[in-house]
Amino acid sequence: GMWYRVSAIGQWNTAIDGAVASTQGGFTDWVIPNVQNIMTICNYSLAIMTNFVPINLDLTGTSVWTSTTQPSATVNAMQAQANNSIVGLGKSNSRLYIFYRKFTMADLGL
Repeated sequence: GMWYRVSAIGQWNTAIDGAVASTQGGFTDWVIPNVQNIMTICNYSLAIMTNFVPINLDLTGTSVWTSTTQPSATVNAMQAQANNSIVGLGKSNSRLYIFYRKFTMADLGL
């Protein structure tokens, strides 16, 4: 996948809408990563699981949204926290967000 670090903080809906509207890099298929996507960029041996090259996402004092709604409480969405956990939080809270897109065959020249 391809990642774009947005230096923005916002509510869950703002993050979702921002990804859909983004044309970063000339691409129009950006989304907010789901829990499984986020887990692919986590290094659980670090104090802050996303603070390493090339991700460099320091979650100290905050967290980053995923697009995954918490199944047991749909007013919440899952978020990755600095303490290396993924938990639900009310969608009206403001958190960091990043954009994600899957590579396509055309991106690879195939």
